Amino acid sequence: MTGHWDEHGWWVVEFKDEELTEVKPEKSLEKTRGMWLLKGYLLGKNGRYEDALQFSEEVLKINPRSEDAWWLKGSSLGSMGKHEEAIMCFDKALKIDPNYEDAWCNKGIILREMGRYEDAIECLVEALKIYPRYVYAWCNRALALWELGRYEEAVKCVNTALNVNPEDEDVISLRKDFLDNLSK
Repeated sequence: MTGHWDEHGWWVVEFKDEELTEVKPEKSLEKTRGMWLLKGYLLGKNGRYEDALQFSEEVLKINPRSEDAWWLKGSSLGSMGKHEEAIMCFDKALKIDPNYEDAWCNKGIILREMGRYEDAIECLVEALKIYPRYVYAWCNRALALWELGRYEEAVKCVNTALNVNPEDEDVISLRKDFLDNLSK
């Protein structure tokens, strides 16, 4: 395992695949909570959604009230296209912790992907009430607004995201796409 600071000031931890394989959920989750969540997150980030899903299910056998494990399971299912199941997982995470901004955001993303734009916006607004500097939530809210034809509001959301992180290349690209489409 190695680590470094990225261009946004985040500490990035890098694991070799064999190191990830060694991390297993334990009965004493409090000691390893960050490690198992990181493992599941990294499995998903690397496209290993089935592995991340299996890992979240192992953790939930030990602690069915782990909002993080419900979030991980929902994220994995969502990435696998199992949207309804993902929403149920995010709802379970939110029942445990109603202020879990990542669960609100991911639920909003899944709803947006399902074409349920108004519902998506409601979830993303909840995430932003909890964490107003959540760039990813601002961008996904913008995308949902755009799909509804609410172009000015969408651009305002992207501009807010850029105010939070003016160097985010994805946000810059999204803003450019919006403005290009508006000028046509």
